[in-house]
Amino acid sequence: MKCSSSLPNQFIYLLINTSVNLIVALTANFAGNTKSLLFFAILVPMAVFLRKFFHKKMELKAKYYRSSFEDMSAGLSDMLTMIPVTRAHGVGEYELFAALPEK
Repeated sequence: MKCSSSLPNQFIYLLINTSVNLIVALTANFAGNTKSLLFFAILVPMAVFLRKFFHKKMELKAKYYRSSFEDMSAGLSDMLTMIPVTRAHGVGEYELFAALPEK
């Protein structure tokens, strides 16, 4: 029970620590060089816009990549499981050549 009650506390401490570090870093940076403030004022909104613009496309490509990787992994796992069976039946060489992509 103690573990579940300490999780929100850890999250709050992490959030406070990160916020303080960010504020100190930005203050030190902008106090020393005002050009960096202009740099961030231009690039941060541009980064937010680009992320929103490409988010859907990147999400679809990542989903396709994950599903194709899982399919390949499942196929490879099935192939490795069947190697002893194909060797026992004498068709191991045939199955290996059948699994290779044709050129």
